Amino acid sequence: MNKDGTPENLIPAHPGNTNAVRHGVYSTRVIHARASAIELDLFQAFDFDPVERIAIEEVTRLKALAESIDRHLEEHGPVDKRETRAI
Repeated sequence: MNKDGTPENLIPAHPGNTNAVRHGVYSTRVIHARASAIELDLFQAFDFDPVERIAIEEVTRLKALAESIDRHLEEHGPVDKRETRAI
């Protein structure tokens, strides 16, 4: 903690900070943000009933997760099982 800080500049958490996010697979905030963007596009383009909207919400979450995994694989390649590198 910064002992020279003042109550005005001491923030316990930095909202929206994604500095430590590598790929986003474990970050519900990152996945939710992308899924919401996909949902918005779909909901503007098509008219869904309430049951279909529930299904779309799950499908867009899975699509956002798959995009995150694909992006990480494109940047870093697949991990060999014998490697100890964490993703």
